[in-house]
Amino acid sequence: DGGEGDQGPLGNGTRTPDWSGEKEGKDDGPSLLALKLGLRMIGRESARCPPSAGIAAMSLYIPRGYINLEEMETYDQVSKGKYTVGLGQRRMAVAGAAEDIVAMSITAVRQLLETCNIVPQDVGRLDIGTESATDHAKPVKCAVQHYAGLGENISGSDVMAACYAGTQAVLNALAWVDSAEWDGRYAIVVCADILEYEVQNARPTGGAGAVAILIGRRSNLTMESDTKVHCSRNTYDFYRPSGSRFPIVNGAESMKVYMGCLDSCFRQFCTRFREVHHQPFSLEDSVDYVVFHSPFTKMT
Repeated sequence: DGGEGDQGPLGNGTRTPDWSGEKEGKDDGPSLLALKLGLRMIGRESARCPPSAGIAAMSLYIPRGYINLEEMETYDQVSKGKYTVGLGQRRMAVAGAAEDIVAMSITAVRQLLETCNIVPQDVGRLDIGTESATDHAKPVKCAVQHYAGLGENISGSDVMAACYAGTQAVLNALAWVDSAEWDGRYAIVVCADILEYEVQNARPTGGAGAVAILIGRRSNLTMESDTKVHCSRNTYDFYRPSGSRFPIVNGAESMKVYMGCLDSCFRQFCTRFREVHHQPFSLEDSVDYVVFHSPFTKMT
């Protein structure tokens, strides 16, 4: 997918990929999707650009291997539709025997550079968000920058915070691009994980994949930082002790905490929006799309 010269929904001559998942059985080569979001400038950005850091492009890698969840329902001896209807899940990606998050991250980064025609020297920061680190001390970032050919003059590191890690990594990169330290180069954020559960009822919500996100000042998805709010709580709904292969999860508690934090953020956001824009926030009048982290499809 992706033909230049076809005015797709993005309105910039770039066709959007087919995210519907309806092309089952078709071999399109590597399971890799690249989504270009109005990238208008190739190479190092000018320091004279307006301070509007945002997302310029994305590249998504999903392993070829997967588990059919209808078959998993049979194997687990649960009622038909428990995973496919109850959770809304049809397939669960599984990393290959030679794949870890480093390999998946490298693939996503290389595809991003190739798709956007960016030379490695024009990338000045690399942040990795993951809960599947391959080492307790050495960051995944070091391996990815090396094998992706990004050189040594590059800042950034790993962020480890369960599902929130990727979000914080993006915020770190945006802050760098908007700071006085920015040297005109792009930042890349990689969110990558391989998640597998030991307990049966959580197992179908696992998976594997990596997304590389290009951050710069010329982009169609700019970030409005003056209304950003946070909610952070110390809970044990999801955690993985050192040395443990599988995470420990309390699904009911995790859902409760998620909805509680979402409610807190929305209330804070409405207050902050009024302070900044001097008018009340309205979902009907102010929002085109709402994007959430969703641990499983039916949650949306």
